[in-house]
Amino acid sequence: MSKKVKTLIGIGVVAVVLIGTFLALYFLLPEKAEEDPGILNNEHHVVFDETGKTLETITVEYGDEKYVVEQLDGSTYGIAAIEDYVTDFSDFTYMFQSGNRIASYVKLDKPDSDLSLYGLDKPQAYITYQFKEGVSHKLIVGDINASANGYYTMVDDSPEVYVLQNTTLDRYLVSQKSFIDMVIVPVIETSDKEEFPKYSYFEIERPDLDKNIYIRSFKSEEIKTTVGYGSPVKMVSPIESLVLDDAIGEYLYGYFGLTAAKCASFTYTESDAAKYGFDKPNAVLRVKYDNTELVLTVGKFADKEKTQYYLHSSKNNELVYVVDASAKELNFMKVRPSQLVSPVAVQPHVRDLNKITLQMKQGKVYTFDLKHSVGEDDKNILEVTCNGKKVDSEHFKRYLQLLLYTSGEEIYEGKPVDESQEILKIQYDYVEDFEPDVVKILKNSARYGVMEVNGAQNFTARLAYVDKLETELENLFAGKPIDTEW
Repeated sequence: MSKKVKTLIGIGVVAVVLIGTFLALYFLLPEKAEEDPGILNNEHHVVFDETGKTLETITVEYGDEKYVVEQLDGSTYGIAAIEDYVTDFSDFTYMFQSGNRIASYVKLDKPDSDLSLYGLDKPQAYITYQFKEGVSHKLIVGDINASANGYYTMVDDSPEVYVLQNTTLDRYLVSQKSFIDMVIVPVIETSDKEEFPKYSYFEIERPDLDKNIYIRSFKSEEIKTTVGYGSPVKMVSPIESLVLDDAIGEYLYGYFGLTAAKCASFTYTESDAAKYGFDKPNAVLRVKYDNTELVLTVGKFADKEKTQYYLHSSKNNELVYVVDASAKELNFMKVRPSQLVSPVAVQPHVRDLNKITLQMKQGKVYTFDLKHSVGEDDKNILEVTCNGKKVDSEHFKRYLQLLLYTSGEEIYEGKPVDESQEILKIQYDYVEDFEPDVVKILKNSARYGVMEVNGAQNFTARLAYVDKLETELENLFAGKPIDTEW
């Protein structure tokens, strides 16, 4: 076969492939959408014009709601029923400023008599503009026309059909509840802890708690021992204990900044409590800080998927909010008492101590006397004796670390353990005018006991800790290094 013939055959094959591809595209591609011959663009179509007249009210009927936007006072426009709960009135101002003249750039040239094509047989909204001079106009709003960026609209009894822009109508096509401020508790505006709200009390009530969590401020006369150091508040229920600094920031201030997803009602009364689950709440937070008292009540789930709760705030009695269950500001719904308090019995600094009395299982008593002085270069010098005999001060400091490891395991809420079960007692006496701190461990089972701090049996403790103290005490007296790991 000649080279020329081969070339011609190749050209023919390519032509067949191209023709086949064209035919496939022709039959398989969708037909071109017909342009709506009834839409006129780029012209200014006046829907109504009452320039010079005084607009008195705008009545919106949307969904199952009907509300009136009007002048409230001065230059403020809004809805009287929710006036106290709105902080941004700009949408209402826009409604009035643009309400004398409504125009559209899109109008149907030959609208179909079947209004269902435009959603105007069952309108989604009616907007009535009432003027002081007795004139009124009603906009009838149908379906959205995505290509024209607006909604099919008619006015009064006119057969004309317009498409009014989204920017004109979106402000109206909402529930009046959407205008309500969704901030339930404002954020703290400062990072300076000294300027944080000062608590009088903080209380959490939940069905899963045997006793309410109750935290209150320290009273000045209560700060008699080092247990009062480092915290402005103390827990008094379910146990009496120091509150951790980290817990104060995470939980006591954790609900600040709480914001709702939406508002469920602005006409709430106590007779509605069961409807929202406030008669049997999932959680109640009661607080008083500075001059503010606040109660947050978390009711039942607001949706079938259990992703949102109803919430009521005593600050806005008539409002029912819907909040996201995952909101970090709701951490008071899950926090356990053990997450709020310090399991460490006492936390004195060695320079604050002048005597430690240690009483072990067999009734043996060891009294450590601490003498503090300042040497050259202002260096602190510590001299220690036990029952009158000198003890290596550096080894003692390591043993003191072990003593201060006296910490609880879990919060103890059982029956008080009799003092006769005491197997360890540590008393800390201080240089300053503080009362002594007394820590005891009382045997309660084969492996565990109860730790008592200044008369309060708040935590469980491991009995193996007592054995460790005895072992390292022998090392201390023998001049051997102290092992603080156990």
